[in-house]
Amino acid sequence: MKMALTNLNREQLCQTATEQKYDLLIIGGGVTGASIALDASSRGMSTILIEKDDFATEASGQLTPLLSEQLYPSRKLWSKAYQEKTIIEQIASPLCWPIDVLESTNKMDPILTSNKTLAQQLIEPLKKSYKPNHYKAISKRSIRNLEPRLNERMIRSVNRYNESYLDQMRLTLSLLKKANQFGGQMINYMKAVRFLYDDQKIINGVEAEDQVTGELYQFKSRKVINATGSRLAKLSQLDSTDLQIKSSLKIKKMIQMRLARANFPLNRGVSFRNQVSGEMVHLVPINEWIYIMTYEPAEWHVIEDGTLSQEELIRLSNLLDQMFTDNDDLERNDLKSYQLTYVVDNDPFQLPNNGIVESTTGLITVIGAPLIFYRYQANRVVDLLMKSFKRQLNILYSKSETRSFRLIGEPADEALNALENHPFYCFTEAEKRYLLHHYGEHIDHVLFYLKQVIQEQAHGALNPLLFAELVYCLENEAIYKPIDFLKRRIKVFLRDQNNIQLQLHGILTYMENQLGWSQEERSYYERECRIWLNDCL
Repeated sequence: MKMALTNLNREQLCQTATEQKYDLLIIGGGVTGASIALDASSRGMSTILIEKDDFATEASGQLTPLLSEQLYPSRKLWSKAYQEKTIIEQIASPLCWPIDVLESTNKMDPILTSNKTLAQQLIEPLKKSYKPNHYKAISKRSIRNLEPRLNERMIRSVNRYNESYLDQMRLTLSLLKKANQFGGQMINYMKAVRFLYDDQKIINGVEAEDQVTGELYQFKSRKVINATGSRLAKLSQLDSTDLQIKSSLKIKKMIQMRLARANFPLNRGVSFRNQVSGEMVHLVPINEWIYIMTYEPAEWHVIEDGTLSQEELIRLSNLLDQMFTDNDDLERNDLKSYQLTYVVDNDPFQLPNNGIVESTTGLITVIGAPLIFYRYQANRVVDLLMKSFKRQLNILYSKSETRSFRLIGEPADEALNALENHPFYCFTEAEKRYLLHHYGEHIDHVLFYLKQVIQEQAHGALNPLLFAELVYCLENEAIYKPIDFLKRRIKVFLRDQNNIQLQLHGILTYMENQLGWSQEERSYYERECRIWLNDCL
């Protein structure tokens, strides 16, 4: 099989990238940077993307609702949102979970106490008038039938609607892999440390430090884009004409936790407002877990703090106690494996130039759009670049075609049959669900590796499916550290963590042999994995 997005040839990849001048260099390997990389590379622009950590970390590693968090001020934007939702569900169908949701308005909710609350009250009729089937008010009798554990004494009214929750991590990786197919270069663990300037003091590249080896590389480009999400202000400070963009932006803390469905049985999604923060709390049942998602206010000066305070944990636990009955068996310790990151809390469509800002030195800073508009925002950015290249260099590029690019499709019938009747491996129902969602049409690649490792008995003491996934991810999804594999490949949240603990030695040994780690590197990566797995447990 052809190698694609991989770190097996990392040293050669980095060296080759210094030997050419790209049309576009993107800093930031989240969904914003990845979508711009795909749009630009698919139009013919030579593109390189660097990310200081692993791809799809921070906000782009989360499970996210497509519509329910949004406050669009016009019918036109709502219409566009529904169009984009349809496109996403078509081009990345395995990554979308359709969920039936009950959204509760509570008796103690603040009324008109903030601009956001006022905006939500004004926008709600627009939602209903545009798409009558999207929001439906339901009676208390219906509530008892649909979700009997909801505490009726807390509820003022309930709306029911259909939502899609999207796995942003897999979406980001799919975007990067697609951009790679169009010739884009993607390098993780590469941190921009200094901008490069031409004689006119215009940025024409970056100097970056390899976070694995410590080596410095210089990458040249005609344009540089800052797509680093909540870190965009910090990166802009490297520019000699720092935009002080932070002063016009707000920040908030995004929290995701999980709860075993056996301990907290829930029939469908439930959303309600946190009466302290004013933010929505979403409970989403997927397979054996309830995912809990919410936000907390934050300040720029604490953005490095990646912890959830005891006060915030207690507040979240108390909210669940208030909103649901029959919680006698629920303990605070049942709330597991939180993922905490920071996001910019501004709608780019309400900012000047839709959140696309260019400094006098040419650095283009892009405020990430709501997830539903990731493709639309990337289209706007690359259209601006296209006009600039045409004006300055008389170069013409094609229009965007990303709405027709299938990022990840449903698996072929042959792969589905192989899951049911594999000659060498008996899949559990949980493994089937996991593979269908996680790999979609690429299941056949994983099954190819599975057959190969079993026939060659190459897996040793490792579970053969786990080993097949490891080989696939090394050769196709640019993992370098074992924690990359655990966090964004194996979906340890949906698997048996104790089993992973037992097989960590085999994972480390194989990766050490393939990537040529030193003994010190192996020891460091093992310690990093064990700490993370212990936190998950």
